[in-house]
Amino acid sequence: MPWLRGGTVSVTNGSTAVTGVNAAFDANARVGDAFVGPDGLNYEIANVASATVISILPAYKGPTVSGSAYAIMPVQGYPKLLVDAFNQLRFQFGDKMAALGTTGNYDILPLNKGGTGAVDSPTALNNLGLKGGGNDLLIKSIGFRGAPIGYNVQGLYSGWNGNGLGEANYICNRGGGIGGHYWWSVNADNTAAGPVMTYSYSGELRVSTLSVFGAPIPMSSGGTGTSSSDWAPRSIWCRAGVNAGQGTTRHNFNWTGSAIDCWIDASYVGSISLFTSDYRIKKFVKDAAVPSFLDRIDKYRIVNFQKKVFGAVFRGDGTTYQGLIAHEVQEINPLAVSGEKDGTDAEGNPLIQQLEPMALITDLMGAIKELRAEVNALKLAAQPAAA
Repeated sequence: MPWLRGGTVSVTNGSTAVTGVNAAFDANARVGDAFVGPDGLNYEIANVASATVISILPAYKGPTVSGSAYAIMPVQGYPKLLVDAFNQLRFQFGDKMAALGTTGNYDILPLNKGGTGAVDSPTALNNLGLKGGGNDLLIKSIGFRGAPIGYNVQGLYSGWNGNGLGEANYICNRGGGIGGHYWWSVNADNTAAGPVMTYSYSGELRVSTLSVFGAPIPMSSGGTGTSSSDWAPRSIWCRAGVNAGQGTTRHNFNWTGSAIDCWIDASYVGSISLFTSDYRIKKFVKDAAVPSFLDRIDKYRIVNFQKKVFGAVFRGDGTTYQGLIAHEVQEINPLAVSGEKDGTDAEGNPLIQQLEPMALITDLMGAIKELRAEVNALKLAAQPAAA
């Protein structure tokens, strides 16, 4: 290696400092090199402080001078340092390099040597079996930044922004199967599975249970419009006519086995009587034994009345009606009325009494029969005696 002689130096007797001008010590001098001073003696370079300052050992022995010539002589330690450094690399990475075998002999590293066998991404994916669907892939995470493509072949395709809405896309090409999507969870060792949620090719979503944490599902979407457990599963909303808006009350119906009991919100309003009269649903049939239907009819008090505000749902509108009072009818014919006077349920809500129309109708029929019998007797009595 060439010696360094660029520039000049200034040295002081008894000092270890050497100051250079245009010497470029930092680029050309190394610790351990020999500094040949103006006095002709060799000194060891102990430190390269900067481009213009170095330190020498021992301290400079000659006379103090400035702007003097000098030389820096490279020593034979460089080859040894290089050999030591290479041995350290061999010791640390030799076995790993040996394991590569002949992989360094290829411009394109084949699959059997740990490469892709390709110089571009599509070919590499094909060679690795990641594009043609030949291998399984288990990774920590995956992201999509483009729309799914190529789903004209049977399989599952995922992507992003396929409709230009910034949405995630999951596309199933069902091929010859029924298609759809299935989701489920398994336990830690995959020995048991939880319920399956499915979304069919025809658009039917099935879940084992559904919990809605936001607003209740509206009636227009098939829900109840309420999040209250008191009403959501046990009542319906109604409206007036076809085009009217949703009403303010919920309706609840219960089949008793012979009639339909009706509630508006939490108020019992009566029952819907069905005039079912098939003999197959009847037993213990016998003629009604009533001393006088005419007397019974005569005892019924026919009244005019208006409905008043009562309880939570009954509201009068000033309309006048004609009818009967249930508990008064009950005293005359217990079978013509359901419920009890001033009856309430366990929570104290009124249980409204209701007339049984068929009982009243048959009271009238019985009275008509009695009148006919009386008319026939009068007719018979009015006939002239036989000559």
